[in-house]
Amino acid sequence: KRGVIMPIINDEDMEVLRKVAGRFGLDKIKSCEKLSGGITNDTFKITTDRGVFVAQRLNKFFAKSTILKHHLVSNHLRNNQFFKIPQLIKNSNLLLTTKIKNRNWRVSHYIDHDKVEKNLPLVIKSASTLGKFHGIMSNYDSPINKSSIVNFHNTKRIIEK
Repeated sequence: KRGVIMPIINDEDMEVLRKVAGRFGLDKIKSCEKLSGGITNDTFKITTDRGVFVAQRLNKFFAKSTILKHHLVSNHLRNNQFFKIPQLIKNSNLLLTTKIKNRNWRVSHYIDHDKVEKNLPLVIKSASTLGKFHGIMSNYDSPINKSSIVNFHNTKRIIEK
């Protein structure tokens, strides 16, 4: 990318990323770039013959139950025609994460996007999308839909506020 300095991927990370690609059945890596801006996880965009993916080395504080919640919520949203969300991929053992060098990794499909200028039609579309999200999630009933933060998932209360 012209004028943009991309973070360099060191040899150790590249070796681990090849293992991640193998365990998630992504094929041989054709190109890879480290995505900047994340403060929680290390995130990499991987391109293979099978497509473009995001591999994340998860921060150690993430419990596996958090990844399961992500997977279940993503499926609920997709089943309700809310499609533009990262879809997690299961590894060769049908698990959502894999441990390499004492760190958990997850992989999802990459969602291509353009940098956009803020304007009124975009703000209106964003608000509509957020409303659709909250509407769909208000029908989500799962025993794991519990948070340690009071009213964190109480969509009705959030909408009323």
